[in-house]
Amino acid sequence: MDKRSGIEIIEEYIARLSSRHEVEKIIARNTKPFITISRETGAGGFDFPSRLLDRINSNSGDELWALFDKNILEKVIDDNELPKEIARYMPERKIPEMQTVIEQLFGLHPSEHKLIHKITLTIYHLAYLGNIILVGRGANIITSGLKHGLHLRLIEPYEKRVAHACEYFNIDKTEAKKFIDAEDKGRREYIKKYYSKNIEDGNLYSIIINFGRTDRDGVIRTLSKLVTGAL
Repeated sequence: MDKRSGIEIIEEYIARLSSRHEVEKIIARNTKPFITISRETGAGGFDFPSRLLDRINSNSGDELWALFDKNILEKVIDDNELPKEIARYMPERKIPEMQTVIEQLFGLHPSEHKLIHKITLTIYHLAYLGNIILVGRGANIITSGLKHGLHLRLIEPYEKRVAHACEYFNIDKTEAKKFIDAEDKGRREYIKKYYSKNIEDGNLYSIIINFGRTDRDGVIRTLSKLVTGAL
Protein backbone atom coordinates (compact mmCIF):
# COMPACT_ATOMS: atom_id res chain seq x y z
CA MET A 1 0.00 0.00 0.00
CA ASP A 2 1.26 3.46 -0.91
CA LYS A 3 1.31 5.35 2.40
CA ARG A 4 2.81 8.61 1.19
CA SER A 5 1.08 11.86 2.05
CA GLY A 6 -0.34 14.21 -0.57
CA ILE A 7 2.64 16.52 -0.12
CA GLU A 8 5.06 13.64 -0.72
CA ILE A 9 3.21 12.76 -3.93
CA ILE A 10 3.68 16.30 -5.27
CA GLU A 11 7.33 16.34 -4.19
CA GLU A 12 7.93 13.10 -6.10
CA TYR A 13 6.21 14.52 -9.18
CA ILE A 14 8.45 17.59 -9.09
CA ALA A 15 11.54 15.45 -8.46
CA ARG A 16 10.86 13.56 -11.68
CA LEU A 17 11.32 16.72 -13.71
CA SER A 18 14.71 17.08 -15.39
CA SER A 19 15.99 20.09 -13.46
CA ARG A 20 15.17 22.88 -11.04
CA HIS A 21 15.02 25.20 -14.06
CA GLU A 22 12.29 23.01 -15.57
CA VAL A 23 10.31 23.14 -12.30
CA GLU A 24 10.57 26.93 -12.22
CA LYS A 25 9.36 27.14 -15.83
CA ILE A 26 6.31 24.99 -15.08
CA ILE A 27 5.35 27.02 -12.00
CA ALA A 28 5.96 30.26 -13.89
CA ARG A 29 3.42 29.20 -16.52
CA ASN A 30 0.76 29.06 -13.82
CA THR A 31 -0.43 32.62 -14.52
CA LYS A 32 -4.17 32.46 -13.92
CA PRO A 33 -5.66 32.91 -10.44
CA PHE A 34 -7.43 30.20 -8.51
CA ILE A 35 -9.17 29.97 -5.14
CA THR A 36 -9.18 27.18 -2.57
CA ILE A 37 -11.81 27.07 0.15
CA SER A 38 -11.53 25.24 3.46
CA ARG A 39 -14.50 25.71 5.75
CA GLU A 40 -16.13 24.84 8.99
CA THR A 41 -19.28 22.99 7.96
CA GLY A 42 -21.97 25.52 7.07
CA ALA A 43 -19.77 28.59 7.45
CA GLY A 44 -21.03 31.30 5.12
CA GLY A 45 -23.95 29.07 4.16
CA PHE A 46 -23.75 25.90 2.11
CA ASP A 47 -24.07 27.80 -1.17
CA PHE A 48 -21.18 30.22 -0.58
CA PRO A 49 -18.85 28.66 -3.22
CA SER A 50 -21.54 28.67 -5.93
CA ARG A 51 -22.56 32.24 -5.09
CA LEU A 52 -18.94 33.33 -5.26
CA LEU A 53 -18.56 31.58 -8.63
CA ASP A 54 -21.62 33.36 -10.02
CA ARG A 55 -20.30 36.74 -8.88
CA ILE A 56 -16.84 36.13 -10.32
CA ASN A 57 -18.27 35.06 -13.67
CA SER A 58 -20.45 38.15 -13.80
CA ASN A 59 -17.27 40.26 -13.52
CA SER A 60 -14.81 38.20 -15.54
CA GLY A 61 -15.94 38.74 -19.12
CA ASP A 62 -14.82 35.88 -21.35
CA GLU A 63 -12.58 34.32 -18.68
CA LEU A 64 -15.20 32.07 -17.12
CA TRP A 65 -14.41 30.22 -13.90
CA ALA A 66 -15.44 26.74 -12.77
CA LEU A 67 -16.23 25.26 -9.35
CA PHE A 68 -15.03 21.88 -8.11
CA ASP A 69 -16.51 20.82 -4.79
CA LYS A 70 -17.82 17.27 -4.40
CA ASN A 71 -17.35 16.87 -8.16
CA ILE A 72 -13.56 16.80 -7.67
CA LEU A 73 -14.00 13.11 -6.93
CA GLU A 74 -16.26 12.67 -9.96
CA LYS A 75 -13.52 14.10 -12.18
CA VAL A 76 -10.94 11.75 -10.67
CA ILE A 77 -13.24 8.81 -11.36
CA ASP A 78 -13.93 9.90 -14.96
CA ASP A 79 -10.30 10.74 -15.77
CA ASN A 80 -9.06 7.39 -14.46
CA GLU A 81 -11.99 5.31 -15.72
CA LEU A 82 -12.77 4.05 -12.24
CA PRO A 83 -16.09 2.49 -11.18
CA LYS A 84 -18.69 5.09 -10.19
CA GLU A 85 -19.35 3.24 -6.92
CA ILE A 86 -15.96 4.41 -5.65
CA ALA A 87 -17.46 7.81 -4.82
CA ARG A 88 -19.25 6.43 -1.78
CA TYR A 89 -15.97 5.07 -0.39
CA MET A 90 -14.20 8.44 -0.44
CA PRO A 91 -16.11 11.07 1.53
CA GLU A 92 -14.07 14.01 2.78
CA ARG A 93 -13.12 12.15 5.91
CA LYS A 94 -10.71 9.47 7.06
CA ILE A 95 -11.75 5.93 6.21
CA PRO A 96 -11.63 3.43 9.11
CA GLU A 97 -8.62 1.18 8.63
CA MET A 98 -10.54 -2.09 9.06
CA GLN A 99 -13.14 -1.04 6.48
CA THR A 100 -10.32 -0.24 4.06
CA VAL A 101 -8.58 -3.60 4.58
CA ILE A 102 -11.79 -5.59 4.09
CA GLU A 103 -12.73 -3.68 0.94
CA GLN A 104 -9.27 -4.10 -0.57
CA LEU A 105 -9.23 -7.84 0.23
CA PHE A 106 -12.47 -8.30 -1.65
CA GLY A 107 -11.40 -6.05 -4.50
CA LEU A 108 -14.17 -3.53 -4.05
CA HIS A 109 -12.04 -0.53 -4.93
CA PRO A 110 -8.43 0.67 -5.19
CA SER A 111 -6.61 1.40 -1.93
CA GLU A 112 -7.45 4.67 -0.27
CA HIS A 113 -3.89 5.91 -0.76
CA LYS A 114 -4.05 5.28 -4.50
CA LEU A 115 -7.23 7.35 -4.60
CA ILE A 116 -5.58 10.11 -2.55
CA HIS A 117 -2.73 10.05 -5.06
CA LYS A 118 -5.16 10.54 -7.95
CA ILE A 119 -7.14 13.24 -6.11
CA THR A 120 -3.94 15.12 -5.25
CA LEU A 121 -2.70 15.19 -8.83
CA THR A 122 -6.12 16.17 -10.17
CA ILE A 123 -6.42 19.11 -7.76
CA TYR A 124 -2.88 20.23 -8.59
CA HIS A 125 -3.60 20.09 -12.32
CA LEU A 126 -6.88 22.01 -12.03
CA ALA A 127 -5.23 24.75 -9.98
CA TYR A 128 -2.37 24.95 -12.47
CA LEU A 129 -4.88 25.62 -15.25
CA GLY A 130 -6.42 28.41 -13.14
CA ASN A 131 -9.76 30.22 -13.14
CA ILE A 132 -11.16 27.68 -10.73
CA ILE A 133 -12.55 27.40 -7.20
CA LEU A 134 -11.48 24.23 -5.38
CA VAL A 135 -13.37 23.32 -2.22
CA GLY A 136 -12.00 21.03 0.48
CA ARG A 137 -9.84 17.90 0.25
CA GLY A 138 -6.67 19.76 1.26
CA ALA A 139 -6.60 21.82 -1.95
CA ASN A 140 -4.87 24.71 -0.18
CA ILE A 141 -2.07 22.39 0.98
CA ILE A 142 -1.70 20.60 -2.34
CA THR A 143 -1.44 23.88 -4.28
CA SER A 144 0.62 25.88 -1.80
CA GLY A 145 3.62 25.90 -4.16
CA LEU A 146 1.68 27.40 -7.07
CA LYS A 147 1.50 31.11 -7.74
CA HIS A 148 -1.71 33.15 -7.88
CA GLY A 149 -3.66 31.05 -5.38
CA LEU A 150 -6.00 32.67 -2.86
CA HIS A 151 -6.50 30.24 0.02
CA LEU A 152 -9.60 30.92 2.11
CA ARG A 153 -10.64 29.50 5.48
CA LEU A 154 -14.30 30.13 6.32
CA ILE A 155 -15.46 30.11 9.93
CA GLU A 156 -18.69 31.10 11.68
CA PRO A 157 -20.19 30.70 15.17
CA TYR A 158 -21.54 27.21 15.77
CA GLU A 159 -25.18 28.18 16.29
CA LYS A 160 -25.27 30.10 13.02
CA ARG A 161 -23.85 27.12 11.19
CA VAL A 162 -26.50 24.91 12.76
CA ALA A 163 -29.17 27.35 11.59
CA HIS A 164 -27.77 27.24 8.04
CA ALA A 165 -27.94 23.43 8.07
CA CYS A 166 -31.52 23.42 9.34
CA GLU A 167 -32.59 25.76 6.57
CA TYR A 168 -30.57 24.26 3.73
CA PHE A 169 -31.38 20.60 4.42
CA ASN A 170 -34.79 21.14 6.03
CA ILE A 171 -33.81 19.22 9.17
CA ASP A 172 -34.28 19.88 12.87
CA LYS A 173 -31.66 21.31 15.19
CA THR A 174 -30.62 17.95 16.65
CA GLU A 175 -30.00 16.47 13.22
CA ALA A 176 -28.16 19.60 12.12
CA LYS A 177 -25.79 19.45 15.09
CA LYS A 178 -25.03 15.77 14.48
CA PHE A 179 -24.35 16.48 10.81
CA ILE A 180 -22.08 19.46 11.46
CA ASP A 181 -20.14 17.70 14.23
CA ALA A 182 -19.56 14.62 12.06
CA GLU A 183 -18.49 16.67 9.02
CA ASP A 184 -16.11 18.89 11.00
CA LYS A 185 -14.54 15.87 12.70
CA GLY A 186 -14.18 14.06 9.38
CA ARG A 187 -12.47 17.02 7.72
CA ARG A 188 -10.03 17.46 10.60
CA GLU A 189 -9.09 13.78 10.46
CA TYR A 190 -8.80 13.79 6.65
CA ILE A 191 -6.27 16.64 6.66
CA LYS A 192 -4.37 15.21 9.62
CA LYS A 193 -4.12 11.70 8.15
CA TYR A 194 -3.35 12.45 4.53
CA TYR A 195 -1.45 15.75 4.79
CA SER A 196 -0.15 15.71 8.39
CA LYS A 197 -1.58 19.18 9.00
CA ASN A 198 -3.99 20.83 11.41
CA ILE A 199 -6.92 22.16 9.39
CA GLU A 200 -7.28 25.06 11.84
CA ASP A 201 -3.67 26.27 11.40
CA GLY A 202 -3.97 29.85 10.16
CA ASN A 203 -0.61 29.59 8.39
CA LEU A 204 -2.22 27.37 5.74
CA TYR A 205 -4.44 30.19 4.45
CA SER A 206 -4.21 33.57 2.75
CA ILE A 207 -7.35 34.88 4.45
CA ILE A 208 -9.50 33.64 7.33
CA ILE A 209 -13.06 34.95 7.01
CA ASN A 210 -15.29 35.00 10.09
CA PHE A 211 -18.90 35.29 8.99
CA GLY A 212 -19.87 36.10 12.54
CA ARG A 213 -18.21 39.47 12.01
CA THR A 214 -18.70 40.22 8.34
CA ASP A 215 -21.39 40.38 5.68
CA ARG A 216 -21.45 37.47 3.24
CA ASP A 217 -22.52 39.51 0.21
CA GLY A 218 -19.81 42.05 0.95
CA VAL A 219 -17.19 39.29 1.15
CA ILE A 220 -18.35 37.85 -2.17
CA ARG A 221 -18.19 41.24 -3.88
CA THR A 222 -14.69 41.94 -2.54
CA LEU A 223 -13.28 38.52 -3.42
CA SER A 224 -14.75 38.71 -6.91
CA LYS A 225 -13.14 42.08 -7.51
CA LEU A 226 -9.85 40.83 -6.10
CA VAL A 227 -9.47 37.83 -8.40
CA THR A 228 -10.78 39.57 -11.53
CA GLY A 229 -8.50 42.57 -11.05
CA ALA A 230 -11.37 44.98 -10.55
CA LEU A 231 -10.03 46.44 -7.28
